[in-house]
Amino acid sequence: MESRYFTTSYTKTQYPVVLAHGASGFTKLFGAVDYFYGIPQDLMKGGSTVFATKTSAIHNSEIRGEQLLKQIKTIIAVSGDAKVNLFGHSQGGIDIRYVAGVAPQYVASVTAVASPEQGSKTADKVLEEF
Repeated sequence: MESRYFTTSYTKTQYPVVLAHGASGFTKLFGAVDYFYGIPQDLMKGGSTVFATKTSAIHNSEIRGEQLLKQIKTIIAVSGDAKVNLFGHSQGGIDIRYVAGVAPQYVASVTAVASPEQGSKTADKVLEEF
């Protein structure tokens, strides 16, 4: 019996997967270090269409969310799909929730990993200084 982990369609999704990085994030650092550490490649090997996005490294999630939404609209236009699956890491999790809130018609699913969904005491302290 063949393991489901080795089939070519194990990660196939109905809609494209859109990856959103966290604060100070990047898609590739110095052209060598992949922010998502091979996750896009593994998902694509398994049948998913994957897009890694780039928003402002340091900004609030409303601005980053609007930047992300613009990219999502482009992805939908290019792919021909009606929706996307959003995957956000750290602040990217807040950004994808912003998009899901203002443009739910484009969102099939939302997955946040290591995201400060209830705020960040460190960010609060930094903002107090300004």
